[in-house]
Amino acid sequence: MEETVRPKDTFDFLGFTHVNGKTRQGKYTVGHKISKKKKKQFKANLKKWVKENRTMEFDLFMSKLNRKLIGTNNYYSVSGALWEVKALYCHAMWVTFKWLNRRSQRKSFTLEKFYECWKLRIKQPYIHVNIWGYGPVVYN
Repeated sequence: MEETVRPKDTFDFLGFTHVNGKTRQGKYTVGHKISKKKKKQFKANLKKWVKENRTMEFDLFMSKLNRKLIGTNNYYSVSGALWEVKALYCHAMWVTFKWLNRRSQRKSFTLEKFYECWKLRIKQPYIHVNIWGYGPVVYN
């Protein structure tokens, strides 16, 4: 009995893990996710940066953080990977809240107050590149 050679199910390239899959209609497609290595690297770099720069003036700090997150969004927000980018944003929000509250013995923010500041200063992720070419691209 012969075994058919199946192509590898996943491979990493340019910070993405490309996955063989099927559409809802049963046709072949390639899905895209952020590679585990790049997610781990992003989280470690973000934690280090926030920890080192938490004493900066708040508006300047949030402005620089926003630029970092926009860069991540611009690179990784392709069709099918938006939920992973949103997870990175949630992680960034939690790490920022945690380290900004460690600037002194007294808490700087309540979670509600911080979330309001976050929504005003940080641009939310959206699909930056629609690789499948159908449906609208949502810009927030």
